Amino acid sequence: MDDESQQRAKQRMKAFKAEKAQEKEKEAVAKEESRVLARKKNALQVFIKKEHIESVNKVQRDLFSGLESMCDWKLLQPVNKTILKNLEGMKKSFPNFSEVIDFLESQMTLMLAGKKIVHFKPLLLVGEPGVGKTAFLNKLSGILNVPFVQENAGALSSNFGLAGMDSSWNGAKPGSIASQLLTQEVGNFIYFLDELDKVIQSNGNGGDPMIAMYDLLEPNAASKFIDQCYGQAVAFNASCINFVAAANDVNKIHPAIVSRFRVFKIPNLTTDQVRMVAKSVHHNLQEEYALSIQFDELSAEVLNILESMSPRQMIQVFESAYAKAIQANRNNLMPDDLQWQQRYQEDEPRRIGFY
Repeated sequence: MDDESQQRAKQRMKAFKAEKAQEKEKEAVAKEESRVLARKKNALQVFIKKEHIESVNKVQRDLFSGLESMCDWKLLQPVNKTILKNLEGMKKSFPNFSEVIDFLESQMTLMLAGKKIVHFKPLLLVGEPGVGKTAFLNKLSGILNVPFVQENAGALSSNFGLAGMDSSWNGAKPGSIASQLLTQEVGNFIYFLDELDKVIQSNGNGGDPMIAMYDLLEPNAASKFIDQCYGQAVAFNASCINFVAAANDVNKIHPAIVSRFRVFKIPNLTTDQVRMVAKSVHHNLQEEYALSIQFDELSAEVLNILESMSPRQMIQVFESAYAKAIQANRNNLMPDDLQWQQRYQEDEPRRIGFY
């Protein structure tokens, strides 16, 4: 390569480095702007990296490098009076959750008068399969306008799932809590631990799957939560996560864990409540499909058929029934529109509940 070619190569390299430096500077400015904006609003510093602690291996170097490009502040979804109104409306769709809804209304009222964010104390919902726990929480997350994260506690066999695996282990990775705090848009999402009574107790290297929950369910400890993969170099603030757990049998859960929750027993739906739910599903489904036809209220004959169905089955039946009625140029549902499901119920009776 002659001198002229070498000079051009050096110039190109210099220009490339300058461009990369500008990009890095822009990223730093954008990051700082995000932090300033977050501080002006309801926000949470979701992680604090201790600068003086260096990464000890490649896993941590990669993790710490990833943190450099992230804003350490996350917005917190604010609470408002509309949320209170919509919570009250949930009682029509979930009448067996009325006590839970009353509790949430009181929590949101306190938040409205105080911190102004969507946050409630940890909830434990106890009830038989099918009472509607997951369906209720999905609806609740929509009303609160926060993300809904679901974890099957029964599938956890060690503490790694929640609190991460030490970076010195092969295949080490962060736990679910740290990962969700870094990836969710807000810091006060709903974190749902289903089947808490089916956790597999372990005395092996992974430890008890529930060890992390002792800290996560206590606000002070949760505000400085340590993920084993990041180690002591990073502290995560999980204090604004809205924790909810579900179980069929509360007696199978360690009392020390239960004591950290507000526990609610969710009963099965009564016949009258099933009818109430059917009317609510009928109304909500028409809104969801934005039907141009306004259907009449459900007749007693139709409600009698719907009594033995779960809300999930009702949705399937209504969708088919609406289509039949529209094709027949009717704005009312008739028992024959539900005939297929009626035969199905006669062949395979189901207990009242949510599925």
